[in-house]
Amino acid sequence: MKIKISQPLAIQQLGSRSNQEDSIFPLLGEATVNDCLFILCDGMGGHESGEIASSTVCKTISNYILSRWDVHELLNDELLEEAVTAAYAAVDEQDATGQKKMGTTLTLLCFHKGGCTVAHIGDSRIYHLRPATKDILYRSRDHSLVYDLFEVGELSREELKTAKNKNVITRVIMAHQERPSKADIVHIKNIEAGDYFYLCSDGMLEQMDDKGLMEVFASDKSEEQKRSILVGETVDNADNHSAYIIRIDSVEHEEGDGQYPDDEARARSANKVLMAELYPVPAPPPPLPDPTGEQTDEDDVQVVVGSPVPPQPEYRQQPVTPSAPPRSNKGRHMFLMMAVIFFFVVLVAVVGVFFWLNNKDDNRPVRPTRTSTETTITREDVEDDGDRPAVRQQQQNPQTPPVRRPSGQATPPKATTPPRKIQDPNKTNSEGPSATKPQGGKPQDGESAEGQQNSRHNAEESDGIFL
Repeated sequence: MKIKISQPLAIQQLGSRSNQEDSIFPLLGEATVNDCLFILCDGMGGHESGEIASSTVCKTISNYILSRWDVHELLNDELLEEAVTAAYAAVDEQDATGQKKMGTTLTLLCFHKGGCTVAHIGDSRIYHLRPATKDILYRSRDHSLVYDLFEVGELSREELKTAKNKNVITRVIMAHQERPSKADIVHIKNIEAGDYFYLCSDGMLEQMDDKGLMEVFASDKSEEQKRSILVGETVDNADNHSAYIIRIDSVEHEEGDGQYPDDEARARSANKVLMAELYPVPAPPPPLPDPTGEQTDEDDVQVVVGSPVPPQPEYRQQPVTPSAPPRSNKGRHMFLMMAVIFFFVVLVAVVGVFFWLNNKDDNRPVRPTRTSTETTITREDVEDDGDRPAVRQQQQNPQTPPVRRPSGQATPPKATTPPRKIQDPNKTNSEGPSATKPQGGKPQDGESAEGQQNSRHNAEESDGIFL
């Protein structure tokens, strides 16, 4: 973007002051159409102190930027912030003892490849005006106490000019400041031929508001005539008043202009005082005239007569009973969660009992059973063995512990016990007494000798011997 400006016009008046505390760059009468950097400072701090502060800041910032920046390139914010930091250091050197308490405001305008950059600290203003449509595209927000009070609702728009503390500012470049104030930086790209940029100190606005300012720039007067009108409107101001008037002669757009930042609209809408002035709240409509045509005093009550209203039946108001507070969804969700948990616990318990009962039947020990093996010897077997009487033996097997077999496995066949050979009772054992004779040859308790003989005789006559 290539921007060409008309001859800049400067204003610098003493007003009712004895010394000039405002400073401008370029100096009065030295600006040309080739200049692209403009600075205006309003000093404060009494005789000489304000003048030193404002001139020091103008010189420091202008020298710092122009010595490190190519006028054909974009001005970055880092370089601008470094220049402001250097200005703080220069003011500290001018007030080494800290007794002068000097300070100054700052307004800066710089045209570059991406449009222009504006920055300000304090209540000195920067305007971007478009007389063709009578629009205030941008106005810097004053860093003042009354602006802060208006934004929080403590002051009305009408009270801004009459407030006693309207000259109290909240940001300033001051020597030995613990927390240096930062400048508000805004990038502007919406620039057209015929636009005006207007830098001014607060003294220029004592007798002129934004509406009167727009009327001057929108007139068909020449640039010098417009300057003369502004000087004439502020001739009776008590404070110093200074300004720079820069008119845009032409704008040539280039490829890549769309990539540059443009936050003018955001800054404009953030200025609540400006928005309240541009879009004031409409006044309430006047009261309707009296339909009867009678004159009423201010204290009289106006009554509007309409069609009669039929009487309505009276209803006795029912007493209001306090209703229970609504149940919160949180309690309902907690109840549902507890119900679900209880359901799963019961389900798990039922399944566990079912499996326990099944395993209990499988693990029950098997009661041992007595199996007896009965071996019978027939008479034929005895005869084949040499005319020995048949012996029927009945033997009971010893108890065996139960054996648990897996389900589905076939039971092995029982082992058969071979028949034992029974010794003849009539024969005596060479190794001991007869098998039927009691051990020791003595009669058993309670049995006589005659009974024992009868028993032996009966046994011999029987078909076999049972062991």
